[in-house]
Amino acid sequence: PTSFADGRYQVQRFLGEVKHARQVTHPNVCRVHDIGQTDGQHFISMEYVDGEDLASLLRRIGRLPGGKAVQIARQLCAGIAAAHEKGILHRDLKPANVMLDGQGHVRITDFGLAGLSDAFTGREAQAGTPAYMAPEQLAGKEVSIASDIYALGLVLYELFSGRPAFRAASAAEMVKAQQESLPASLSSVVADMDDAVERVILRCLEAEARHRPPSALAVAAALPGGNPLAAALAAGETPSPEMVANAGDAGGLAPRIALLLFLGGLAGLMVPFLGMGSSRLLDHVPLELAPSDLSSRARTLLAEFGQDDLPVHQASGFVANSSYLEHIDESEAEDGRWDVLASVDPPGLTYWFRFSPEAMDPANLHTVTTESREPPQSVPGSGTIWLDTSGRLYRLELLADEYIEPVAVPPDWSTVLERAGLDLTTLSAAEPVKTPPVPTDTVRAWRRSVPPAGSDRGATAAAGEEGHAVIQIGLLRGRLTYFEILEPWDIPGAPDAEADPSSITQQAVGFTIITILVGGLILARRNLKMGRCDRSGAFRFSMVHAGVVLLAWVVSGLDLQGTSLTTIGYSLLFGAPLGHAMVHAAFGWVLYLALEPYVRRLWPGTLVSWTRLLMGRFRDPLLGREILIGGLGATASVLLLEGGYAVLALMGGTEPMPATGALDYEGALGFRQGLGLVFYQMRGPVMPAMGSLVLLLLLRVALRRTWAALVGYSVVVLLLVFGGWSDTPHLPLAAHIAVSLFFGARIIMTILVILRFGLVAGLITFYVQALYAVTPITLDMSRWYAGQSLLVLAVLAGLFLYAFSAALAGRSLFKDSLFEGSS
Repeated sequence: PTSFADGRYQVQRFLGEVKHARQVTHPNVCRVHDIGQTDGQHFISMEYVDGEDLASLLRRIGRLPGGKAVQIARQLCAGIAAAHEKGILHRDLKPANVMLDGQGHVRITDFGLAGLSDAFTGREAQAGTPAYMAPEQLAGKEVSIASDIYALGLVLYELFSGRPAFRAASAAEMVKAQQESLPASLSSVVADMDDAVERVILRCLEAEARHRPPSALAVAAALPGGNPLAAALAAGETPSPEMVANAGDAGGLAPRIALLLFLGGLAGLMVPFLGMGSSRLLDHVPLELAPSDLSSRARTLLAEFGQDDLPVHQASGFVANSSYLEHIDESEAEDGRWDVLASVDPPGLTYWFRFSPEAMDPANLHTVTTESREPPQSVPGSGTIWLDTSGRLYRLELLADEYIEPVAVPPDWSTVLERAGLDLTTLSAAEPVKTPPVPTDTVRAWRRSVPPAGSDRGATAAAGEEGHAVIQIGLLRGRLTYFEILEPWDIPGAPDAEADPSSITQQAVGFTIITILVGGLILARRNLKMGRCDRSGAFRFSMVHAGVVLLAWVVSGLDLQGTSLTTIGYSLLFGAPLGHAMVHAAFGWVLYLALEPYVRRLWPGTLVSWTRLLMGRFRDPLLGREILIGGLGATASVLLLEGGYAVLALMGGTEPMPATGALDYEGALGFRQGLGLVFYQMRGPVMPAMGSLVLLLLLRVALRRTWAALVGYSVVVLLLVFGGWSDTPHLPLAAHIAVSLFFGARIIMTILVILRFGLVAGLITFYVQALYAVTPITLDMSRWYAGQSLLVLAVLAGLFLYAFSAALAGRSLFKDSLFEGSS
């Protein structure tokens, strides 16, 4: 108006309306485009809304029907939430400032009194329409989001009832009405009033600001049939963990669907037993002797070598002969190249037996059990012996005290060689080629020609056969402390001996871990500073992460031999296992704080069942549904693996190196070790899932669209898989591409499962794959490791049975499904 044009305050408010309104871009907020001036008169250009304001509509028709009123209420909440997300208070929310277009869509208008939430006190706080002000606003106190929530409640009351909550002719009368009376019950005004609607409106109208809903999205979440996640995303707000947990449907499945998913998961558990034999080391090497037989043989040999009184701390297990496997992989190209592993000369798999006067607690953060080289052998009086799977000596390292008494009669060389299946008459004297790893004062060496694959060690090489193995024996004061057979590819400096890339690989892995940790610390600090972290969820996650590691150590890694309860308690409370568990917990805590808020904002649907799980809702139907879907995802992953191997064979590719499985990492196979493996692998899927989400998140930030991020993620995965097969010898390019597509599809499928069905489903897919990758698999009950196969099968089947029961949500399978409609 012309009368306002000369008023500096009015002009500033006019300009302020444009300034604040332009910050809010939302379908339920009237879009303000620009401000201008013509002939000395200021004007605003804004979106044209073809409709009428809510005040005139209510005067014309009274209240709106319940369903339509809920729809408008949700849109109001979304628009107000969008303004609050920008830190802007409307301060004059009333039916006259709410427009409805021809399609019934809401537009909130008139941001003339709007401003930043911390900008109003005193007389400025009292600006607005008294009939739609909160008590603190009428009193001139500081206004806040809660003040707009109160005004929202007044508008909603009028929307559902057709009448104002309070009737007053002035601000003073409004203050009195708010202090001395309550609005009439909506159910007394409207016969079919929904109780949920009435409860949330009355909460909005609480006199004390702290008793009102914390946000407009919380109001939307309390409305019947609403989708709080959709409302939060539409408003550009990060939904709270509680909102995520309460979002979505109940999660129950129809009995028929639940049964199909359950049977599909069980079928997937059987696929590895039927099709993965050729890809596993256990199915190539002879394993006639059980661990107990090999342990007895190791003790016999140690007693023969002067170690007849062994310390109480002992451990044993299997380890793949990785240098031999790499030699075959690099030098042989024909089909059936792994058939040579049927011979134990040289062995593709060795059995190790360790002993020590002190407990052998692993120093490696990523293991809970003693291994052949972990912890390093450093205590005098300790030792390790390696046998091939037929029980013959392959390596010996005894760490004797340098001041031990000498023996009168040293061991006979030929006798020691016979225990390794070697004949001294077929060997020729040689110079030692390797410094023994344990103290010795005498070292002897012999050379033998490499025999044809499958022949006995005492045989001579065939004509034209090249290469020599070196056998070394070391003594300390006449006592045998060292024995080793160095194959041609193991001899230091030999032409066919490859440089060990493990140090470079370990440095690369270490650099990657440090990079992730540093980046995670930066993001976690930022999220903590901005107050958007789920701290309680991060704490629960880290404690469960640590608990799983500690439980696995108690089950399979705790040294029970000669250890008192006091020592066990000390190790549990102050020892390395607890330290390792807490390191895992801290690492998981940082990554969770760094990643979870972004996932909760971009893809909150993936966290619904996960959040419910962290809250202890273990019987939640949605949790059961996602576990079943994850089992089906694991089935698809195994089928893709088998398909990749089949295509590789059809296209002329050579069989890849067999997977070594648990034998590289676990102790002697048995129930205790198998159960510990089940627990320890529970932590395994977390890091791949988090790593995948971190990569997807970075691509989402760079490419701005989820679909584009998924395309980028797929390209990265396929390139990495393709590169991983690049050093496979004699692999045709077509086979290289095909197998990369199959194996890359396994990883891509898992991230799609996470985004489509939820994080729990993806974790189950990873867990089943990880557990089977480290489990010896067989249906031949005559094999000594069949018990562990059945244990893992029973654990996974039990998990799916629990999920099936939870997914039914109390419905009877037979009553509601099989017999439904029967006559």
